[in-house]
Amino acid sequence: MKQMFSYSHDGFVLLLIELGVQLTKPARNLLAWLMVALLEKTKAHLFTLADRLPDDETTDRARQQRIRRFLSNPRITPQLFISALVGLAQPLLKDSAVIELVIDRTEWIKRQTPVNVLSVAISYKGRALPMFWVVYNRRGVSRMTDWQAVLSPVIEALRASCWAQNKTLHLLADREFASPKLSQWLWETYRVGSTLRLKKSEYLQTVEESVPVKHYFSQLAPGQCRFLRRHRVTRSCQFHLNIALWWGKGYNGPWALMTTNRNLLVTISAYSRRFGIEPMYKDWKTNAFDIEGTKVTQAKRISTLLIPIALCYVICVLEGDRQEATGEVIKAHKEKRTKGLFLVGLCAFCRKLRSLKLNRLLTFFNQLFSGWFWPEKLAQILQI
Repeated sequence: MKQMFSYSHDGFVLLLIELGVQLTKPARNLLAWLMVALLEKTKAHLFTLADRLPDDETTDRARQQRIRRFLSNPRITPQLFISALVGLAQPLLKDSAVIELVIDRTEWIKRQTPVNVLSVAISYKGRALPMFWVVYNRRGVSRMTDWQAVLSPVIEALRASCWAQNKTLHLLADREFASPKLSQWLWETYRVGSTLRLKKSEYLQTVEESVPVKHYFSQLAPGQCRFLRRHRVTRSCQFHLNIALWWGKGYNGPWALMTTNRNLLVTISAYSRRFGIEPMYKDWKTNAFDIEGTKVTQAKRISTLLIPIALCYVICVLEGDRQEATGEVIKAHKEKRTKGLFLVGLCAFCRKLRSLKLNRLLTFFNQLFSGWFWPEKLAQILQI
């Protein structure tokens, strides 16, 4: 098993180099070891990860200190990895005409310290692919300046990627981000559309008067919908948006969505894909990596710890998607997954890392990373 870990580490080092990640050799090597450990279903706890580092005759304390220095290194930031994550996601998104971005926030408290993560991800088949995040040691909702800080680098990285330049970008967000100024900024700065859920306390400005959203809700019954064109949301914003009002059967209440889309059904369908970021957060916090259980609370360290987690997450979704496309995943229901793409990929990696045949590892990497150069280089290392 140690040999499988060692060659997997070498493979991930080659992958990071091909992705253009600018790190020193020691930092790149440690990042690759952390990825191997996480893909073997190791919890994202400092002591647990340190135990999975190679036994190089150093003490447990020394290995723990290596990880602490890595997490605290000011030169290692999530922004260095946006292009790498965009590149990793290319096989999943290259055939999509529209790339849907999702912005959301999650938080927890550990050792009386709040950890507040604001992130941007790309919606994909009921999941979300993490692209960028900012971590704060404060409680409370985020602000317009925070939203701009996480959205701008992702949009610019996608615009700079050859394969994504001609694709339409569209932002999806929940009520915390329901500001018409955000929609206006996105459209006027980047020509990026948006669909944001409105609070019922907001007001829609007509030519004659301001009408609260809850007034329109009172006119809807389950199964009904309305589409209002070119309305201003709040008196202070002059940007016109369309308003989709919808109460789905079986839902507790209606939705109000302000959007740059011109079609009701397209708007509702797009917003429903926003919820893919919720299982991603659950996988981060409890299901797989259990980052919520780590004793690390400093914003900088959490932000850096999310780097190998995000890389592993996209790689696992890649493998889960590949297995689904080839029919390797057995579904109990034809139209519904019994296991998410991420967990399918994570289980596959765990099995391969615990295998005893190196040629199976190389075949696995060749299937998953078809078109990349680094599996060929790994084959030379393995001499297979």
